[in-house]
Order: sequence, then C-alpha cells, then structure tokens
Amino acid sequence: MTLKTIIRVTALLYLLVAGFSLVRFARTLAQWSFLDTLPLSVPPLYLALTGLVWGLAALGVVYGLWMQKGWAPRYALGFTTAYFAYIWLDRAIFAANPLSNVWFLAGTHVFILLFLWIAYRDRRIQTFFSERAHIPPQ
Repeated sequence: MTLKTIIRVTALLYLLVAGFSLVRFARTLAQWSFLDTLPLSVPPLYLALTGLVWGLAALGVVYGLWMQKGWAPRYALGFTTAYFAYIWLDRAIFAANPLSNVWFLAGTHVFILLFLWIAYRDRRIQTFFSERAHIPPQ
C-alpha cells in the first residue's frame, strides 16, 4: 500500500465522522418537535449545533488530507484532540452514567492520539504533505 492510499483511507475515516455528525444534525432538525417533548438532558438545539459544527470541521480534515494540503496533519491532530475533549466533556456534563466504559474510551483515545502524533511527525508523511505545497498550479 502506498502512503497516498493510507492517507486517503484515513480521510475516509474522518468522512465517517463527518457523515455521522451531519446525519445527527439533519435528523435533529427533522425530529425537532418530537425531541422537544422528551425529557432529554440536552435541548435539540445542542444536538443540532454540535452535529453541524463537528460535521463541517471533519469535512475540513477530509479535504485537507485528500488534497494533500500542508496544514492537514496539524488540523487532523487538532480536530481529533478537540473532538475527544468534546466527547469527554459531553459525557461528564450530560451522561447519566459518565463512568461507563471509561477505561475503554480512555485507552482508545490515548492510543489514537499517540498513533496520530507519531504518524504525523514521521519524515515520510511530512515530505508527502510538503511536496504538494511546492507544485505550481496548472
């Protein structure tokens, strides 16, 4: 597998995050009146806005990785860190049982962040993303 293929597969994983988030936004809008009648710990506006914000932010990661933009690795790492922080804050504030699955969640988040941090610091990946910056537009 080439480095370009690996980066594109990674972009597709971020596309899944974008898709799920944007579906959350769209479904919240479609079911707004029903959600308003439920005793939820958060209002539908929160569900819609977080779906929209994280969906659009994830699309930015997809675009940067797919188009081999020089800023993409830093943006992807920043996005992933912020998204994980959001998950932890959301659980701490709104979840009925915030400690359920806490060790699994912590382990996977630490593993993913360490993996991304090490991968994006690799010389081959830095070269891959810097090559595109030096290609003149056609």
